[in-house]
Amino acid sequence: MEKRKILSKLNIDIKDYNNELEKILENKLFSYDVKNLLLSMLYKIENAYKDYETVKVEVPSKREYIENILTIIKEKCLKIYLVKSGTPEAEDLERNNITFKVDRNNGEIVCIQNELVILTAILKLDITKSLIEMPYEYMETPIFKLLEYGKIDSEVEVIRDFNGWSWDIDKNNINDIEYNYIYKTMILLNSKKSINDKNLKKILNIISKISIKKYLDEANDIEYNEKFEKLKNKKQKRLELFNKFSELFLDSKDDMYLSTTYRYGQELADITSKFVLKNNEQTTKHIKSIKHLEHPIELCEYRGYEEYEEINKIVHKIYSENPNSQILILARTNDCLNKLAKSDFSNGVNDALICKDLPDAKIEALTMHRSKGLTSDQVIVFGLREKVFPSKNKASHWIFEYFKLDSIAEKIPYAEERRLFYVALTRTRNKVYLVVPSSRGSKSVFVNEIEDMIK
Repeated sequence: MEKRKILSKLNIDIKDYNNELEKILENKLFSYDVKNLLLSMLYKIENAYKDYETVKVEVPSKREYIENILTIIKEKCLKIYLVKSGTPEAEDLERNNITFKVDRNNGEIVCIQNELVILTAILKLDITKSLIEMPYEYMETPIFKLLEYGKIDSEVEVIRDFNGWSWDIDKNNINDIEYNYIYKTMILLNSKKSINDKNLKKILNIISKISIKKYLDEANDIEYNEKFEKLKNKKQKRLELFNKFSELFLDSKDDMYLSTTYRYGQELADITSKFVLKNNEQTTKHIKSIKHLEHPIELCEYRGYEEYEEINKIVHKIYSENPNSQILILARTNDCLNKLAKSDFSNGVNDALICKDLPDAKIEALTMHRSKGLTSDQVIVFGLREKVFPSKNKASHWIFEYFKLDSIAEKIPYAEERRLFYVALTRTRNKVYLVVPSSRGSKSVFVNEIEDMIK
């Protein structure tokens, strides 16, 4: 008894799982061949598990793994039938090019006589519906399939890839490479506590895209395909209704948009309207303002790596003219803002930016996206370099591309980025300072357009 306690503290498993499985099988009406196959499967697992734990990442302990298998056999495996290739009993499996069938409702397995196959079937028998809450109903079935395939492929590795002497991973033996890869990635990410919400959203986008596409292509689930097509058509009709409102409803007003602004001057309204309306698909805007300010956009050029120094100069200029001015600094990406916050001239605290030699200056730093609906006395926009802005990346969620209609396809490049720059330019009550490289070839194409307008 004392020896058992010592070995347990040293994490050395001394439990006799073979004897435990034999006791379970005594109460089962399995055939002699089935019982032998299960004992052989257990032997292979026990023989390989120590090496399996060594070479793999984030795996359960040997005790947890084997006890889970024994519990499934004891509680959920009611009938197991072995079939041989070429026999009438194997016709259904061979016709569908599969090695086993599982009936979860009746706890029944039909499979060929192979340790890996029966382990896979046992694990599949235990799979239950995922409790992960999906943001959209159409994600639920494909994501569950991903988790099911990924979990099983991961857990059968213990005997699939170990030949008794060494590990020999053959990708042809993996049920689904894509599912397996994503599931392993999810396990690794789950062990990292530092991952933020933004990255998790990106990962969900990738996972949902692959899962839904694969399920539509491979599952042959007619009911799901019909539901997804109905959803797609519904979304398309909503987009059509929104984007072609005045055409569909002939008696509607064409001026259902902001026609008067009290925020910025007429000069800025004229420049920004001309800029955004270069997109012929854009709703026409004729914005009027009661305010006037000549030269509302100022291009502030810098050389080399002096971008942050130029921003610092602008802040000093604004502060010297009015210490109470609210200053909003905008950039296309969080990466740009983070680098500014770590520069020699400033420190970042949440959305606030503290100028080191002007700590009383009222400065807020945000991405262009987050600035929508906000207003500030003065606006500084930076990160306006070619290859940085406009961003060449695709839409933030693949589903937007999937539901995009030919009828509203925009021919002008970077249409959404153009609208985003329009938002940045119109956050000010007074002036917009564009911090740009001195070389025209290094400037954003949007900046070059604005520069041509204000010459």
